Amino acid sequence: MAQSFIAILYKLGTCGLGGDRIVELGAGCVVLGLKNVRVNVPVAVPRGDNARLFCYFDLEGDALYSVKWYFGAHEFYRYTPRESPAIKIFQLNVQKDPLLNVDASMSNATQVTLKRVPTTLTGRYSCEVSADAPSFHTALVSGDMTVVVTPRQRPQLMGIRPRYRIGDTLRANCTSTGSRPAANLTWVLNDQPVNSKHVRQYREVQQHDLETSTTILELPLTSYHFTQHGRLKVRCAASIHNIYWQSTEKSAEEERPRGTLVNDVEEPFRHRPDEDDVEQYEDQFNPTSTSFHSNKSIGVLRASQYIYGIVFCLTIAFLFQTTYIVV
Repeated sequence: MAQSFIAILYKLGTCGLGGDRIVELGAGCVVLGLKNVRVNVPVAVPRGDNARLFCYFDLEGDALYSVKWYFGAHEFYRYTPRESPAIKIFQLNVQKDPLLNVDASMSNATQVTLKRVPTTLTGRYSCEVSADAPSFHTALVSGDMTVVVTPRQRPQLMGIRPRYRIGDTLRANCTSTGSRPAANLTWVLNDQPVNSKHVRQYREVQQHDLETSTTILELPLTSYHFTQHGRLKVRCAASIHNIYWQSTEKSAEEERPRGTLVNDVEEPFRHRPDEDDVEQYEDQFNPTSTSFHSNKSIGVLRASQYIYGIVFCLTIAFLFQTTYIVV
């Protein structure tokens, strides 16, 4: 009897005393009650959309006493199953305007729905779960949510020239306006991300608490940056969390010296006549020009000399033949 009493005292001391329900498993023990409390708060929500926040928990057979939701340090929603009504909503006001608009029809013990969220609801949300007697265990978990204002237009890409040579420096800037938070801007060159050491980022706040992002790219160009066909594609992408992504792309060509090889085929040398060449060419076929008449006279003189030469040769040949016959 003494040994059995000592063993019971040992187990009580090992597993603990109090209101917890204790289940013995072999040589050890497990305390049953509230556990695995976790939340699923959306990281980002577009302004004006509804937001659904979830709170999951495992009571291990205990009864639920209450579920409370907090925005920052302020309680705005409570679910108490033993009370009627079970749902209570506490308004948080900013300058007499309702900050939170809870949809009670889409809320219960494990979720709460916020309607048409404004940007002022960006912040931390916490769920507090309490079990009923005898344990009265309580757990509090949190998650952050950002209400996003997306830009109304694609990012603006400027500064791209139509042609570049190897050794030139590519200088361009990309701007995304009218968002909250500021958009994250990234550069892509021929479908390859650009090293951040060639990029500078700037951000500024506009009116109505909207923000502008600007990024400047300065990249010395090598043969690696051009495709096999001498093309260069530059793309700037703007993103905000996982709810907004837009990009703008422009192309340029490689400017090669004349006579260089392009895809193993030599480019022909194309002569571009200067003004003197063009003037001389036009004078040759312009009857009103002085050079035209001069050239015409020279042609007539040369033709006359040619005819006189032929007549002279024929005369000598005739005289030679006549002399031969006489002899």
